[in-house]
Parts: sequence; structure tokens; C-alpha cells
Amino acid sequence: MYLLDTTVWIDLLRTNSPAIRRKLTAHTGSRVGLSIITLCELQYVLERRAVRHPHLRTREQHMLSAIVAPILAPAFAATPQASPPGICLPIPAHSG
Repeated sequence: MYLLDTTVWIDLLRTNSPAIRRKLTAHTGSRVGLSIITLCELQYVLERRAVRHPHLRTREQHMLSAIVAPILAPAFAATPQASPPGICLPIPAHSG
């Protein structure tokens, strides 16, 4: 399992970094995680940015929600006994 820190998630959100995507794709079948602290930090960054750029708030909130939805849904659907610590999902195989 790979628990990505806030800076990695920010790079993915801002640049859709091919280098990070390649590294994740190299570990297809592994799980990638997002700590609740990182999720809160990402929301904080979004809120701070929205102060300066309010016109971007809706788009960026939608983008963050879309990225974390596949991670959060399985974590909250699982029973506490079956749920691994943290919030995670399998790294999908590269398509294309």
C-alpha cells in the first residue's frame, strides 16, 4: 500500500503529473491511500485558493470530490473489521 502525502496529491491535481502517474502505474495491483489529514489539507488549500480566485472554487471542489470519491466510497462501505486502516483503493491498470 502506498500512502500518498499532500504534496503528491497537489502535484496530481495541479499538473496531472505524468511522472507520478507512471510510478503509480508501475505498481498496478497495489493500493494507494489518502489519510484524513491529507484530505483536510487538500480542502484547506482549496479554501485558501478560493479566497484569491473565487471563480475557481466550484471547479476545483468538483475535481477534488471526483478524485477522492473512488477512495472514500469503498472505505465507508466496508465493515470496520474488513476495512484496512486509512482510506485506500487499488491502483488500476493503465489503459492506453
